[in-house]
Amino acid sequence: RHEPGGVFFAGVGRAFDQFSYRNVVHEVGLFGAADYRSRALARVEGVVAPNDGAGLDDRLAKFFGAFDALALKADDPTARLQVVEAARDVANGFNQASAGLFNARAELLSQGQSVASELNERLDKIAKLNLQIQQSASYDSSSKAELLDSRDQLVREVAERLDVAVVTNADESVTL
Repeated sequence: RHEPGGVFFAGVGRAFDQFSYRNVVHEVGLFGAADYRSRALARVEGVVAPNDGAGLDDRLAKFFGAFDALALKADDPTARLQVVEAARDVANGFNQASAGLFNARAELLSQGQSVASELNERLDKIAKLNLQIQQSASYDSSSKAELLDSRDQLVREVAERLDVAVVTNADESVTL
């Protein structure tokens, strides 16, 4: 009904650019992958080359320095003892690095399993929303817009964890 001087509400519309949306999803995916790689590599770097001077590179430098000192004084028992101590320190460093890498690997595997579980939940929700959107001819425009917005938010969340390409189908469902 339209009253003179009043407002007529025709429904809720949605301003949406498919091209921009695909670009945003792609860029979010690239950022998410780079961020995850960066955090994983920082963890590994902390194991192999800690900032406290006890990294493998420092231990190996001391080991080779001890050999250089031994080469100058081959008959000096103290120089021989320093080579043995430096060799033990290098072996301990490799053992610590190995244990640290094993722990980092286990942590990354656990995180990967958690992310896979999260992704499966979100993908399931996207599939359900796709079905609701396909059947939305009987919905009002506001309800359909909410479904589309919810689905697009889930797609962005998936893209944060996984590089995806979004294809919008004729029935307004999406394929990732």
